[in-house]
Amino acid sequence: MTATHPSCSSQPSRLTLLIRSAQALRRWTTEASRPLISIDRARAALVAKASVVLASSLLATATQASPYSPADLLLYERLSEPDLSPNEDWAAYVVSKKLEGKDAYESQVWLVDIQSRGASAVTSVPGGASSPQFSPSGEWLAVLADVAKEGEEPTTQVCLLPLKRPGALTCVSDAEDGVLDFAWAPDSQSLALVVEPDIEPPSDNIPEDTEAPIVLDRLLFKHDNAGYLKNTKQQIVLLSLDTKVSTPLTSPSYDSVLPAFSPDGSRIAFVSKRGEDPDRHENWDIYELDIETPSNVRKLTQSTGPDGDPSWWNRPIYSPSGERLLYLDGGDAKDIWYALQTVGEIERQSGRISNLSRQLDRNCTSPRFDTKGEAVFCLLEDDRSVQLAKLSVDQGQPERLTPQRRVVHDYRVGNAGILTLQSAINEPAQLYWQPRGQSSQQLTQHNAWVDERQPLIEGELIAKAKSGSRPSVHAVMLTPANSEGPMPTLLHLHGGPVAQHQYDFDIEQHIMASAGYRIVAPNPRGSSGRGFNYQYAIWAKWGGPDGEDIRLITDTLLREGLAAPTHLGVYGWSYGGMLTNYAITRDQRYKAAVSGAGISNMLGGFGVDHYIVAWEQEVGMPWDNLEGWLKLSYPFLEAPAITTPTLFVVGEADFNVPAVGSEQMYQALRYLEVPTQLVIYPDQHHSFTVPSYEVDVLARHLDWFETFLGGSASQSLGQ
Repeated sequence: MTATHPSCSSQPSRLTLLIRSAQALRRWTTEASRPLISIDRARAALVAKASVVLASSLLATATQASPYSPADLLLYERLSEPDLSPNEDWAAYVVSKKLEGKDAYESQVWLVDIQSRGASAVTSVPGGASSPQFSPSGEWLAVLADVAKEGEEPTTQVCLLPLKRPGALTCVSDAEDGVLDFAWAPDSQSLALVVEPDIEPPSDNIPEDTEAPIVLDRLLFKHDNAGYLKNTKQQIVLLSLDTKVSTPLTSPSYDSVLPAFSPDGSRIAFVSKRGEDPDRHENWDIYELDIETPSNVRKLTQSTGPDGDPSWWNRPIYSPSGERLLYLDGGDAKDIWYALQTVGEIERQSGRISNLSRQLDRNCTSPRFDTKGEAVFCLLEDDRSVQLAKLSVDQGQPERLTPQRRVVHDYRVGNAGILTLQSAINEPAQLYWQPRGQSSQQLTQHNAWVDERQPLIEGELIAKAKSGSRPSVHAVMLTPANSEGPMPTLLHLHGGPVAQHQYDFDIEQHIMASAGYRIVAPNPRGSSGRGFNYQYAIWAKWGGPDGEDIRLITDTLLREGLAAPTHLGVYGWSYGGMLTNYAITRDQRYKAAVSGAGISNMLGGFGVDHYIVAWEQEVGMPWDNLEGWLKLSYPFLEAPAITTPTLFVVGEADFNVPAVGSEQMYQALRYLEVPTQLVIYPDQHHSFTVPSYEVDVLARHLDWFETFLGGSASQSLGQ
């Protein structure tokens, strides 16, 4: 991840993975082959402090409905990557779900008829298919699919499905190391492919049946999902569908990604990170090349920050005339992941750059023109929501096109309407079609089993500090139906840190709430959705302002009679796990905690993750700022202050927040005789890909809280 954090959030509105990791994530086919590594017990403690406003909306309780359970993770279907056909008759999208008969996930491409709303899978590729893109001619649907030649490991290739006549899926690329991304040419006769050829020569000293040693000589030498990094670079090649000839377009010396054709097909805009040593900076820029003379490359952006940052997966977008380009402006380099993502516009002839959304003081991502190039749309992230917005030509307030208490994950703009993928707290993501001048129509019907579960009460909590200069803290809440007064309460701390809890369907929160807990999901300082100053407030101050805000939320819950003082817990993953560690060190009111994929000994973790450039920007090197590193390490260095029983959970192969962070905290608490346990999941990265492991993680959360919060949550207060 170039602009995300050890604490990356898993919110679907934000892609937090380096483009080189995309192939690994698409497969989702890892099988569980080894038992869990379970280690023993220990303890920890959390945080809180605040004042409040409460509002909730009660949903009707379904008769004979069953509560959510961890096993529901095996039923859950995740929708992503929508695309709209040129004639606007069809929408393509990806459905990821557990593979029947295997402990693995699989993604396949679906089509839905916009008029009849009939939907069905159109691929059944072993290993999965993703990234559907209609050809401009409307004749083909291209996808990335895992294919294998006899006797060889599968690679990801571009394959075509005919739309206007019956026919099978046909693969048109043959990249030795697979295809990472692609884009259609306007005439539908060629494709721009992103590939990363392996240039490592074989070792003469190592026999073929013995794994060769890993030789590293670059600064950025590892990345989650990608593993240890070779000296390879991602390149753009042009594939002719007629001749099947691939022609390199970009230099093998630099990463070049996210290609986009100009409307006349003569040029390609793309994103590249260049310079003497690209590992030492995150200065991505927008470039443009002429296809006939690809060596003729023009740099279009000049800022020091990440323009078109690949971790957001927003490719440059040409206007229909080809004279303007939209791109994602990643702000100043020094702001790293705290910077706002805004909409930049380039006038090709003059080279003039303007910013269309900076005045909004919010993330504004996935920019697109309308079909005539007269309007610009984006996904506008606001307090706990993401809305589709139409930007104002005079840079005034945008027109918000979707309801506030919802989350729009992706969209496409057509002549006749707009296609969106959106969700709400009690509604899993579905595709919607909104004809111009009419209301939205739901197109898909996935996850129908949710209607058979007991609905939860959606609410919010606003904690107000006594100091007028300190901002209030906003939270989303889920509460079991027919629950009143103080009850067992769990704080769910999000990753990021620059992310937020949203009005989104979070199946894990539903499962936890169904066990009898009030789930409170706060957005402390450091969270996105409330402007640059709010998220920048924790710069080099992790566990400080955000820790204060967690204490404020906790104070409010107790004062307003919403939480039972003897039945308080806290949990989180990634930065949420880190913030859990910070919380339990400063506040002993939590009776149980679960810290997932976190770290507390920041100094002891130097060099083990993939954030060296970000650490340099935010904290400096340890030999230059030892005090700063020790300050961020306070949960480990002050471990004797922890009294909260704490479960630590982590993936064995996590290079984002490596397992050593959880191991160190576990051993500290075990030594101090605080109840604790460490569970390590074999071969798993920061995001798990084995269904049974995901179920097991959630079941262990529930078991841990039940053990230390005093029996079944729904009955604990009556004991």
